[in-house]
Amino acid sequence: FNLSHTYADNGQFDVVVTVTDSFGLFDTKTTRVTVKARRVTPDRGVLSAPGKPSTRVTAIVTCLRRNAAFRSELGLFVADDASGRIGALHPGDPGYARAALSRRKVIFNRNQGRGAVLSLKLKGRSSFGFYLVQNGSSKDFLSRNHAQHRPAVFFSLAVANTDRFGHMRRFSNVDFGFEDMARGGDQDFDDLVFRIRFAAFSGA
Repeated sequence: FNLSHTYADNGQFDVVVTVTDSFGLFDTKTTRVTVKARRVTPDRGVLSAPGKPSTRVTAIVTCLRRNAAFRSELGLFVADDASGRIGALHPGDPGYARAALSRRKVIFNRNQGRGAVLSLKLKGRSSFGFYLVQNGSSKDFLSRNHAQHRPAVFFSLAVANTDRFGHMRRFSNVDFGFEDMARGGDQDFDDLVFRIRFAAFSGA
């Protein structure tokens, strides 16, 4: 059988388990566990593909898990530089969300979950960011009155989000998680967790 419990604080705790069978016989075991919070660090929001500008690299993105009631789309957009600029627009400027989504590469649609994998090509040294469409798709956003911000789109760059909250966190060099609620919700950043790795380089 499986047991789970969420601790509010770090520390060492005694876990006592008593098992009783149908004859009334029982046994008790005590185990001490050490609880240490997972390190979750804000990400600067814009990543850079490896390689040289004259090469193309393959990015392999894997969905590790979804832990959300919303069914959201995850995608990637290519920026013009490490600040996230798109043309004359900077993150947070009016029209930035629409401009970013016009360059989108959908990674996981609303119905894809754990185990889904996508490979895509990027130019070496190119700058890119991620986006999450809350309980919707980029097509929904672009086809509606985007001035009303419905459905909500959260970018890996906090300054590009209407709530100015950093919705993406980095768990390791290759693992990332999104929070899909405005202003951070429960701030667990596991509503959609994914991994990105780069394969061998190829000519342009």
